[in-house]
Amino acid sequence: MKDNMSSGRTNMPEIKGAVIPLHPTFDKLAALWIIQKVLGRCLPVVSHSSTDPKDPLLAEYRNNGYYLVDVGENKYQPRKTGSAVETVCRDFKINDPVLLSIVAIAN
Repeated sequence: MKDNMSSGRTNMPEIKGAVIPLHPTFDKLAALWIIQKVLGRCLPVVSHSSTDPKDPLLAEYRNNGYYLVDVGENKYQPRKTGSAVETVCRDFKINDPVLLSIVAIAN
């Protein structure tokens, strides 16, 4: 599957970890799985629930290279996407049809 991944994510900074909500639902877990699939490695994961875009803890994680999965300013509703999965697929410029089918399920 990796051969079908878009190489357009080279403009993104290096992802060193991920922050997910404390009680993640399917779309958050699927989004995390997709990130790790695209990167080809497991990431350190931190659970922290906050919708505050100015949350200092989230800012610290973001500054340390962590991708925010549906927390802080990266909530899918303000991003105008249907789910955390769709947000990740857009951010990582994913074009693999199998992974994109998960967007339809999550939305």
